[in-house]
Amino acid sequence: MPESETPVRSGVASLVFLALIGIISTTPNVPLDVSPVLISGLVMMLVTTAAHFIQHTLFVDGPPPKVTSTTLAPAPTPALLLARANILKLSPYRCARDDYTSGVLLDANENSLGPSLSPRPSKGKGASSLALERYPDPHQVELKSAFAELRSATIPTATATFGPLPPRVLTHRNIFAGVGSDEAIDLLIRIFASPGPPPRGDSVLITPPTYGMYEVCSDVNDVTVLRAPLTAFDFDLDVEVTVRTALKHASKLVFICSPGNPTAKAIDLDKITAVATALRDTSIVVVDEAYVDFSGKQSAVQLIFDHPNVVVLQTLSKAFGLAGGEWSLAELATLSNSECLKTLCVGVALEFCVGVLRWSSALELWSLVICLFLSFLPFLH
Repeated sequence: MPESETPVRSGVASLVFLALIGIISTTPNVPLDVSPVLISGLVMMLVTTAAHFIQHTLFVDGPPPKVTSTTLAPAPTPALLLARANILKLSPYRCARDDYTSGVLLDANENSLGPSLSPRPSKGKGASSLALERYPDPHQVELKSAFAELRSATIPTATATFGPLPPRVLTHRNIFAGVGSDEAIDLLIRIFASPGPPPRGDSVLITPPTYGMYEVCSDVNDVTVLRAPLTAFDFDLDVEVTVRTALKHASKLVFICSPGNPTAKAIDLDKITAVATALRDTSIVVVDEAYVDFSGKQSAVQLIFDHPNVVVLQTLSKAFGLAGGEWSLAELATLSNSECLKTLCVGVALEFCVGVLRWSSALELWSLVICLFLSFLPFLH
């Protein structure tokens, strides 16, 4: 239901309840204690209507900006056009926090009394700073912005014949936050690779010895796995074999783990660039950098500005010591990140929200108290 229609719908519902109360009160053989229950419902709806009215018309700075739901129309970039047709047609799911993140929030069916499993109460003395009973920002803008600022500092300044170019800066729009790198791997396969054996289905290419979840996620999604082994003695990327195999079988995804798991070998950016350039129109090149903070070599994040088919996976579970949170970050090419991120974050993934925000709940609490009082009114005579 559009937000602008909510106060009208709530008002109509309140009038319907009022009419029901009038009918029941004049109907013989109906217990009188039914009316307080109906009145409770009426009060709840009236409070909700008032809250939405305040939120829409009485804000100091005017009503909050409205975000309209759009389909995932493909942008004219080769990387996005590699996605499955049914994914590009998705209408994103919208949640209560897509339109409003502040004010009196009664639209998400949250428990205003607080979390049942919190080690500390969310209100009063000794209250916890985490309002776990509230839905957090579904897009994790604060977390993504902080991580984008951190990683932007490691991107070297590009140069041209006439001097240095403006600094390349990541924003929260470049980043998808998931439940561990495994979720990002699974989503990439689901988004870009059609299931089934060739020629109906697609394939992904891995470079063994490498991280086992690439193959596990491919098997779960019924996607064929091809192999371009690392070189025998130094576990380096064989660019020629990798490109030739990917082109021959039209592999939708190429997974490169750098530094490697279990090899610990960091692949030179020149070789990753060569693969990404050769496969620019045919494959998404996924660079898994779970251990990049333990390497002395530069991150592949800098490649996303010139190569729209490059995705970089990073995690907070290793160097940051946050394995209990299981957060991963996938940084996408600026050239196509807007639509790709909608595909990843909104159209397919039910995002794991890693930030918790505090919301005002005074009106909700008072409406609950009023409803409970009216419900027990017959017993107070």
